[in-house]
Amino acid sequence: MATKAFIWKKDGSCPDLEPHSQTKLEVLRDYVVDYLKILVRGSMGQEIFKITLVDAFAGGGRYSKGEDGSPLTLLKAVKEAEALINLEQKRTKPLKIEAHYYFVEKNKYAFDSLKQTIKASEWSDELSKKIYLIHDSFENVSTYIVEKTKARHPNGGSRVIFFLDQCGWAQVNATQIAQISQSLNYKCEFILNFACDWLAHYINGGDDFRKGYDGLGLSDLIPIDELLELKEKTQSDYRYVIAAKLGPALQRASKSPFFSPFYVEPTTGSNHGYWLVHLAPHIRARNAMIDVYHRKQTHIRAFGNTGLRMLAYNPDSDPSGYLDGFDFSDDTITKARLHLGKDLIQEFVSNYSEGTTFSTLCLDRISDTIANTSLLSDALVDLAKAGEININGPNGGIKRCERVEPGDIIKLNRRPYLTGMGIIRNGLSD
Repeated sequence: MATKAFIWKKDGSCPDLEPHSQTKLEVLRDYVVDYLKILVRGSMGQEIFKITLVDAFAGGGRYSKGEDGSPLTLLKAVKEAEALINLEQKRTKPLKIEAHYYFVEKNKYAFDSLKQTIKASEWSDELSKKIYLIHDSFENVSTYIVEKTKARHPNGGSRVIFFLDQCGWAQVNATQIAQISQSLNYKCEFILNFACDWLAHYINGGDDFRKGYDGLGLSDLIPIDELLELKEKTQSDYRYVIAAKLGPALQRASKSPFFSPFYVEPTTGSNHGYWLVHLAPHIRARNAMIDVYHRKQTHIRAFGNTGLRMLAYNPDSDPSGYLDGFDFSDDTITKARLHLGKDLIQEFVSNYSEGTTFSTLCLDRISDTIANTSLLSDALVDLAKAGEININGPNGGIKRCERVEPGDIIKLNRRPYLTGMGIIRNGLSD
């Protein structure tokens, strides 16, 4: 990503890599490794697994102290995943991950650096065979990449990941994401860097800013005047407002069933924090990303509350989550488990009075939480043990379990009483 913040110069010098940007690259690596391991489960006889990875703002490949940029991060992640899959799954026939990479970079000096970096790497022989370096803007070449990807994945884009690491907030717009998503049957996924601190600082009602905001492609969903009004009257950190409004709007534009909008906070003295928005077609993809955040913790924050509807402002909630955000520490996860339990009771009272499956509950609500399916399952098991709900198997019959499965049917226990968790339900008939 060649911008004022990340400039690869004509003389070959490289920019510094800030610690929070290093965290972003670690998240990317861990996610690709974890998700590839998930994708190949149940395919023990398979020898070839195809995936396509698109780095739309690839940068120069390395930073000033020799640290890997995003292209090498992706290449090494796939290599690591392949080794772990074959080791951990004890396959009789080794699996080969056949990945194609599109590394796009507009800036000439960054592109020259990227080309030299790949040529000097162990992947040099893959250039123009599986690794495609493109000196252009992603906007200009996205259609070409999509068409190549469609030919390689004729059943849709379920094995295609776009890493959109823009240095700003308007180089990739919602319309473009929606078009790519539609072309790949709404099966591809996106990891989008969104410079919310810059937007929060500079947002105004002037013509120039309005023009830039219109280019984001979200004006029909979130008019800029609504954002300006919220900025004036909200008592929350404005980063929360951006997450609460623009994150769900990006999800609607892409028609991705699952998303996660979490904040990568800047280091001391830096003002370059940003949202890392993950738009995914499958819950297993979202789970993999949330698992990475739960492990990573450093420099990762969320804003809102720790229960359901995390991004819907609730004046009765602990205000610290809206003002300062919260991390992914073990203490936060413990609080989230309790908060989710309380909110789930109200959710069933209001919206699932006749019960619902766990898979439907996840589809409806999990994106707007810090939970993965494991944490949401834990909260439901707690409620079942407290007598608040019943967990039934797909064929009926109450289960006594430590884990809720996708087809399990969850219903309220309609005998209202005060449980050990301190939840009181009113207005429910026997």
